Amino acid sequence: MDLDYHTVIVPRRAKPDQLQLEVGQPLLVVAAETEDYRHVARRAVDSSDHVLEVGAAYGVCTLILGKRARAVVAVDVSSHAQKEAEARCAALGSRVSCLVCDVLRDEDNLIQLGQGATCVFVDIGG
Repeated sequence: MDLDYHTVIVPRRAKPDQLQLEVGQPLLVVAAETEDYRHVARRAVDSSDHVLEVGAAYGVCTLILGKRARAVVAVDVSSHAQKEAEARCAALGSRVSCLVCDVLRDEDNLIQLGQGATCVFVDIGG
């Protein structure tokens, strides 16, 4: 992934006017709170974006992203979580792919899955 990403570090409980989002520019989002993470997903992604979501868990944010983006590849280490995310996003069809990937052990696969991503969302909060 050889893109120059605009990095957004979201302060806890950020107000919408505090976020400097540039829709249409490659984006890397780091948020400490799940609520903030989902808020950015609602505001920063548009129908031209191809999103890589790392740490998708049960697909709550994946669904938000999938309703806005052209395509979403959502990965999580847990096969149980991946199945739940897949079920949650089923109505979005082929626009959303939910996959099992241990990103700490399979960097090559993660890089391959992220090819063409214009936005990368990483949920490290658990």
